[in-house]
Amino acid sequence: MRAGFSLIELCVVILIIGVVVSIAFPQFAPLLIFSELDAEARRLAHYGSGVVAEAALFGSEIIVYIDLDAQEYYATRMVYPQADEDAEETVDQLGVFSDFRASGNYSSAEITEMLNAKAQGDNRLSSALPEDFDPAAADAQMYDRFDTRHRQLLYARAQNVKHDAGFLSEIGPLFEQEFTLSWTEPYEEELSDPLLGRYKLPESVRINAVRVEDGTVSSGVAQVDVSPLGLSCQVTLYLRNEDGDVFTVDWSPLTGRGVSREGKWE
Repeated sequence: MRAGFSLIELCVVILIIGVVVSIAFPQFAPLLIFSELDAEARRLAHYGSGVVAEAALFGSEIIVYIDLDAQEYYATRMVYPQADEDAEETVDQLGVFSDFRASGNYSSAEITEMLNAKAQGDNRLSSALPEDFDPAAADAQMYDRFDTRHRQLLYARAQNVKHDAGFLSEIGPLFEQEFTLSWTEPYEEELSDPLLGRYKLPESVRINAVRVEDGTVSSGVAQVDVSPLGLSCQVTLYLRNEDGDVFTVDWSPLTGRGVSREGKWE
């Protein structure tokens, strides 16, 4: 004969579980709400660290937008188009060479000897190089990247120039026709990486304010610029839940990392 539980015994167990839950839930509910705020603060801190790492790794200029009205944040990358953007795609020679060097099969001296042999047309000594690698095309791509980076710096400096009225403004234009440099304006491209994609906060947690340098933004959109060298200033964000608990998130320009702390820190 198989032993089991009677209906009365099951009802008693269910009743005991219900009583325990009704007593314990009010005690643990604040902890659950507080842990959600803590999790969102940690997520925002990691987001700052990820953006700084992304900018440094790829040499990109990244802008982080924190929408306090929509309670979401996202990041965009500045893209500087090439003059021949519509041209046919070519092989990334620098990437091919970087992968070949990172394989570790040859020393730096051996790779240099192969490149010299390739330049002299000696296919025997340079046969170990990747088949689709072209040193001349790699040099051209390197020069293009240096030129693009130089134009980025010039564009950034031009944005910071203050055009005040001077004595030349009374003379008028020096030329009858306007002219412009052959320069394609950069545009912003939103990051689609799963870790750095657009994120909307849950209803129970809000970003109350964002402090960048000496200014504090409590509504609208706050903008944080991140260069390949990292943050230029301290960024502080304040998160609050429905119960009034507060967490402070700091993005440090010194360490390039985000840190979350309980409470409001100035």
